[in-house]
Order: sequence, then C-alpha cells, then structure tokens
Amino acid sequence: MADYQRVVEFLRDIRQAPLQGVTEEIRVAATDYAKLCEEANDRLRKVSAFLQQGLRSEAIHLSDETPNLLDLVAALDLPDPQVWAEFCANNGLPVPPPLQMDRASQLNEAYAADQPLEHLLSQHRLLALARGPVRERLSLMRQIASVDPNPTWEKDIRVFEKARIRELPAAFYSAVRTKDNAAIAELHHEINETQWYETLPADIQQAVSDAFSRVTRAQVESDLQALVEPLRDAFAARSQKECHALVQRWKNIMSTAGVTSVSHALSDEIKPVISWLNEEEQRLTKIKRFDAACRDFATLLEQDAPDAKLEAGLVKLKEFDDEIPGDLLQRYQERRKQREVASARRHKLTMVTIGGVVVLLAGGLLGGFYMYSQANAAKTWADKIRKATQDRNLALVQQLIDQQDKTAPNLSGDAAIKTAKSEAAALLAEYERDRGVLTGIVADLDSAAKAAQSSVTDANASVDDLLNIAGTLQGAIDKATAAGDLSWVDGEKKLPTALAGVHQLLGQARSRVAGQIQTQIAGLSERVDEAVKLPSDQAYGPLTTLGNTLRAMKDAPGIDESAKSALAAMDQKVAARLAAIQSTREMAGEMQNIRSAVVSSDDLKKALQQFTAKFPDAPQTAEFNEAIKRLNGAKAIEAWRDVQISLNGKFVPATSAVAAKRVEQLTAYLTTYADSPLSPALTTYADYLKRATEGLAERNTWQDKLADLLAAPTVSEISYMEVSDGSTYLVMGDIKKIERKINNQVSVSFQALNLKDLAKRVTITVDAPKTLKTATPVKLPHAKFANLISDEIKTVDENNWDTYGIDLADRIVKDDTMDIVVRAILLQQVLKVNQAVAGWAIGDAYDKTLLDLTRQQVDALPWYDKDRVTDSTRKAIKSIFDNMPSGASIKQKLATAKADLFKQVSFDVIATGVLLKDDLGNWQLHARGGDVQGAVAWTVAPPVAPATHNALVPIGSYSNGKLTLRDSLPRDLPQGSMVFVTR
Repeated sequence: MADYQRVVEFLRDIRQAPLQGVTEEIRVAATDYAKLCEEANDRLRKVSAFLQQGLRSEAIHLSDETPNLLDLVAALDLPDPQVWAEFCANNGLPVPPPLQMDRASQLNEAYAADQPLEHLLSQHRLLALARGPVRERLSLMRQIASVDPNPTWEKDIRVFEKARIRELPAAFYSAVRTKDNAAIAELHHEINETQWYETLPADIQQAVSDAFSRVTRAQVESDLQALVEPLRDAFAARSQKECHALVQRWKNIMSTAGVTSVSHALSDEIKPVISWLNEEEQRLTKIKRFDAACRDFATLLEQDAPDAKLEAGLVKLKEFDDEIPGDLLQRYQERRKQREVASARRHKLTMVTIGGVVVLLAGGLLGGFYMYSQANAAKTWADKIRKATQDRNLALVQQLIDQQDKTAPNLSGDAAIKTAKSEAAALLAEYERDRGVLTGIVADLDSAAKAAQSSVTDANASVDDLLNIAGTLQGAIDKATAAGDLSWVDGEKKLPTALAGVHQLLGQARSRVAGQIQTQIAGLSERVDEAVKLPSDQAYGPLTTLGNTLRAMKDAPGIDESAKSALAAMDQKVAARLAAIQSTREMAGEMQNIRSAVVSSDDLKKALQQFTAKFPDAPQTAEFNEAIKRLNGAKAIEAWRDVQISLNGKFVPATSAVAAKRVEQLTAYLTTYADSPLSPALTTYADYLKRATEGLAERNTWQDKLADLLAAPTVSEISYMEVSDGSTYLVMGDIKKIERKINNQVSVSFQALNLKDLAKRVTITVDAPKTLKTATPVKLPHAKFANLISDEIKTVDENNWDTYGIDLADRIVKDDTMDIVVRAILLQQVLKVNQAVAGWAIGDAYDKTLLDLTRQQVDALPWYDKDRVTDSTRKAIKSIFDNMPSGASIKQKLATAKADLFKQVSFDVIATGVLLKDDLGNWQLHARGGDVQGAVAWTVAPPVAPATHNALVPIGSYSNGKLTLRDSLPRDLPQGSMVFVTR
C-alpha cells in the first residue's frame, strides 16, 4: 500500500467514531494529508498548463508518474472534506487546501481523448519501421494531428508533404501513361480534398485537375450514352413520365460528376426532349390553374360571396381563354337574378324595422347603468391590489385580498381582479424563492469565513495557501453579488453582516500575501538581472522559466497594483532579452530553412520570401530578393526535367509520330518558358525533331524531294542498243523493232532518240553484214542506279535517315560506271536534299560543292550527246568530285553536333543546392548530393543583351568529393541563388 493510501485509510478509520481529542498520530496524519493535497494541486496546475498549451501527451506523461495523479486525487477526495477542514481549523491542525477537482476532470477527459490516439500512434510506428509509402504515412499523421492538439505534428506533416509533392509528378505521369483512371481520381481527391500546409505546385494541380475532368467527362458521356436509346424510345412514344425520369437521371449523372457540358451529339439528343417536357409542363400547369380557378368560382357561388368577388372570379376565368363550364355560368346567372329579387324585399323590411327599434331603446338604458356601476367597483379593487403588488408590500396585498373576498365576493369573478390576484401570487412565489437564495448565500459566506479564519491567522501559511483562501473568499463574495438585490427579503440584515466579515478576512489575507510577495519580488529581481547577462545559448532556459513565474504571480488573485507593476517591469525586461535571442534564433532557423529548401525552386522561393518578410532590414534581404527574381529561370530547368522523364534518356526518335509528339512538347515548353536558359539548345533540338518527323514519315524527305528526278524517263528508263560495229543508240519506251530477210540476209530497224530533240525519234537500220549486239534495250548504268535508289529510300529508318544522303553522295561520286554529267546532276539534287535533312548540323560543309556544280550548270548539260559536252567541262566536274569533303568527315561532323546537342539538352541534374555566404563573407554551396567526380555546378543568370533568354553560368566543379568554386564568380551573383549540379 502506498504512503498516501495509508494516510487516507487512517483518516477514514478514525472518523468512523467521534474524535475524543487530538493525538500525535492524528496530528502527523493531518500534516501528511495537507501536504499530499498541496502536492496533488501542484501537479494538477502543471498538467492544466500543459493541456492549455495543447500538449496533451506531455500532460498525461506527467500524470502517469508515480503515484498516478488521478488515483491520488481520487484517494484524497474525502466524503466530507469541509467537515475535516473545520475540525483541523478548530484544533490547530494544518487545514488541507481544497482539491482542484475541475482540473482533475479536465485531466480525466484528456485520458479519454488519448485512447484513440494511442491506436493511431501504434500504426504510425509500424509504418515508420516498415518505411511505408509516403502517402500512407502522411495520411496517418494528419489523422493523428486531428486528434492530438500537439503543435509539433505540423512540422512533421510539412516534411512529409514536401516529400509527397516531389512524388506527385511521377505518380501522375504513371497514372496517365497506364490510363489508370482510379489513380487519377485518387490524386485529384488527395490534392483538392485534403488540407495542405505546404503550397502545391500550380502546374501539377492544374494537370491533375484537367486529367480528372477528362476522365470524369469520359465516364459521364459513357453513362449518358447508355440512356440515349431508352430516351429515344420514350420520346417517340411521347411518354411524359418516362421522358421526365430519364431526363432527371441524365441531370443527376452530370450534377453528381460536376460536369456542365457534354459533346454536341449527346446535347442534340437531350435538347428536343427537354423542350417538349417544358411545353407539356406549361400546358398542364395552365390546365391545373384553370381547374383551380373554376373550383374557386364554384366555392364563391356556394358561399354566396358578394357581387364584387363573384365579378372578380368571373374575370379571372375569362383570362385563361378557355371555355367556362356551362353549369358554372348558369349557376352564376341564377344567383344574380335571386339577388335582384332579395334586394327589393329588403327595402320593404327596412322601413318596418325602423319603428320597432325606437321602442326597444328606452328599456335598454336602465339595465346598462347597473352593469356600469359593478364594473367600476371591480376596477377599483383590482387597482389597489396591483398597486400593493408593485410596491412589493406583501402584508397590504394579503389584507386587500381578504377585504375584497369578505365585502364584495360577487366581484371575484371579474377579469381585472383575477389578473391582480395572479400577479400577487407570483410576487409571493418570488419572495419564497429569493428567501431561499438568501439563506444559501449567507450559509456559504459563513462557511467560507470559518474555513479561512485559521489560515489567515496562521503565521506559517504560505502564499499559495493565502491565495487559495483569498480566491475562495472572493468567489463567495462574487456569488453573493451575482444574486442581485435581496434586501426586500432580508429584514434581519443577515447578508450585509456576513459580507462584512468575509471582506474583513479577504483584506487580511491579501495584506499578508502582499508582504510575502514583496519579499519574493526582491529575490526574482536579482535572478532576472543575473539571467539577462548570460550568453544567448545559456540565457534562454532560465529567462523562459522566470518569465512564466513572473506572469503567473502577476495574474494571481490578491496581487496589489504596486506588486503587479514591479512584476510587469521585470517581465518586460525578460521579454525584451528573450525577443532578441528569439530573433537571432529565428534568423538562424530561416537560414537553415533556406539551406534545406533545395529540393525545388518553389521551396527555395518560399523560404527566401519567408526570410525577407520576417527580416526586411537584414543585410541578406536585398540579395535574396534578387535571387527570387532569378528563380523563374530555375523553374524552367525543373520543368524541362519533368519533360525529360517522358524521353527516358532517348533523344533520337524511333518513329515520325514520336518525333512529332516531342515537337509538340518542346513547342509548349518554349512557349511557357521563352526565357529558359536551355532555349537555344532546345530550339535546335526542336529543329532536329521537325526534320526527323519528315525524314521518318511514311513518305519521307528523300522520297518527297527525289521523286520527280528519279521518276523522270531520262533517268529511270533510258536504255541503249549496240551495233556490231561499236555504235550505240539511246532508246526509250517501245523501239518498234522490225526484222526483214532478203536472200538469207537479215535487216533490222528500230527507233532511237533524236539527240537534238529527245521528244522525237529517228529510225536506225542495221543491214548485213552488221548485226545488233543487243537483242533488246539495255538500261544505262545511271537508270539502274536510279531504280536502286528508288527502292532504297523507301527503307530509310531511324538508324540512317540523317546519314543516308551523306553515304549516297559518296556513292554517286565514286561510281565510274555512270556518265560523269549524270552523276553531277544526281549529286546536286542529293546534296540539296541533304541540307534539308542534316543542314542544322553539317552547316556549310557541302556549300562549295553545290556552288561549283551550279556554276557548271550541270542540270542544263545535254549529257546524252557526248559531242555537245566538252572535255574541259568533264574535267571541271571531275575536279569538283575530287574536292568534295569525304562522307566519313561529314558523318563525324554530324555525330559530333548531335552528341553536343544531346548533352546540352539532357542537362543531367544530379543535385540541387543554394549559394550562401558564411560569417566571413566566403561563398558556400549547400547541396544535397552531387559529389560526383567531374560534376559541374551551374546557376542561372539574367539575359545579357541582345539575348532574351536566361543564361547558365558554371560556378565550380567537384574533384575528390569536394566542390571547388571558381575564383571569379559574377560580381552580381546574389546570395540565395539556386544551383544545379550536372554530371
């Protein structure tokens, strides 16, 4: 059994029988009991303070210390504590302070509220150990925060919200890519139906909202489509009931989903039905109103309403433009005739009635006089009783009532007398009620005075004891004051007497408190002077404790104004020092927030803005404001990282569709972030993708640009016929070959091209002994080559669409089987197409070759007539071929340009950070990760004319796990600049 239980059990045992005297054992028990009550009250005060600050867990932890506080209070709560207090006061024993049961009740409620919290905390611990998903842990912490008022949960929730915000883009992209509508709906609910401390990025909010709207609208239109056929059938049958039900379902589906518009096809289905329903409803409403008007008119006829009402009812019926029922009109006309007849009869009766009235008036005057005298007597009695009631003169009230009952009992039934007697009865009830209140208040005052007497006169009474007594006395006085004026029921003046005694004791208690308070104030003043001189890191704790003590004393009841002023002055001194320490701490905390806010530009912007808002005069603020302006460029870098996720690190598109989609993405990005530091590289990449879109199309660039040339008959069909004497003739199409035999001699004729005019033909005859070496036309080498190329360009793919032309140019130059002039013509066209395909990378590599070919006017040379093309021209073309850059060098140039472009476009960010200066003014980069050998740190700088886009500026690199900043950083580089670390 605990010590406190033994004390309480002893007190309960000795009070079972009448006490004969005070023994030493009783004195020890009384002292221990009073001390236990003080300790319990002290713990209850601390627990209550924790609860008021929302620190329920701390309050319960303090309560659970041995002995358990609620168990202790329950044991100390005697059945009749007031009796024991009086016994102690009368026998010189320590009087126990009243237990603070209201605070114990608050603690009990806190225990009850903490039970569901314990289950949530258990789940929280399990998820933390299992490293559960951020989303689940965040949801659970929000549930805990809703149950536990401890403000520290907000900080944890903010940390997890930032982590969840980083996950949202990937989660959203995955849901969209897999067409997971349920996941999109969950993301929409999480973003829009949950209270966030951190600000969600507007772009992800908008993207999720747009996707959810599309999903919702698609589902709504699917549900509505299922109603179309039933709606058509119901409308065709003109079934108002079915149409109304289906339209209502249609509206419910849209309103439930929050969709306000649907496709034109669905809208066209519902509009005529709604229009018809509205017309039907108006028609039926009009019929109902007309029927109601008919019923109302019939009622007027039945009630024999006046002519004016009947006329108004008839006018109302005529307003409907419907035929009025014949029976109603007939009844109306008959009623009119009856009234005309009755009017004539009434006129006759009127004249007879006037004579009778004159006779009756004489007899009525006598009876009226008697009634008037009785009413006047009743009013007199009622006024007397009411006057005595208003004066609160109960004796007179009763006397008047008795007299009236005795002398004029016949007036008791009068309404005025009844009302006066009722008011008198209410006054009597009020008297009895106030008399009871008076008795209770006087008893409470006497009891408080008796309980306070011994403590007020006890030289050893503590300040807390005296303050508790003062509080009890003041409470009794306040209760008496709140009861109002009771003097009309207090003839013996008991209340003023009791109040005087309590006021006297209250004055004595406060006087003793003031004396002891002055002593404590002197000691506190010395402690305050010592605490404010301590270093900041040592002063905060003692100053906080002193501040709480000073405020508690200042607000305690019974403290006089001079003491309050002294305490307030010390409190201000403590508060000023604490404010200075807190300001330093807050600035350090905000700087730490900035160092930690390197996950995204939004986080960094928020941290910088919080600092500048709190410390507008700090030396860093101007630079931070400039850094905030530059964060738009950083935002563009982050946005491009999001686009990169969809590229999966593959910058060469596999198909024309992929290339076209990427062009759309880049166009949207460059429209939104026109000043992006990456805009030059991305503009070039967009140009590359547009060329890839055409180069990989179903009918690609090579097919489109070379089609006419390769399909020309002089290129793809031209052939030759050779004679045994070595002569050759160019032919195309049907040569109309004819053989003739004369005396065993064969003569052959055919049509060849007229080299002076290829549109014409000449007949060639081969007579014996000459013969044809080629029985049929043989295609020229360049025709065979053209046919081969026509087939090849159909198979161009992602592996060679931009190098095919380079290889083809090399092949044309090296193929000596073809006529050199034809080769020059083909080469000229291929190089032009090649510029359209890869000109972005190879630049002017082929410009000289194209210029030289143009000067030779190769496309105008009659290559088919060798006599008309000079040797010097052929030598010049040969020289052009010899001086053309090799295909290998051009392909290397293309590969280098692509590699450089893709490296710029990839901008492989492995870490982000922020640039700040230390106390000595030296630059420091605060980053998460990035310590990779050779990694480069970049920051965004504003545009430099004439450029309109931001610039990326390298500021350092990593070597051996350490970042080395460049010696000469830009002079206008502000603190707070965001940094990107790339491989």
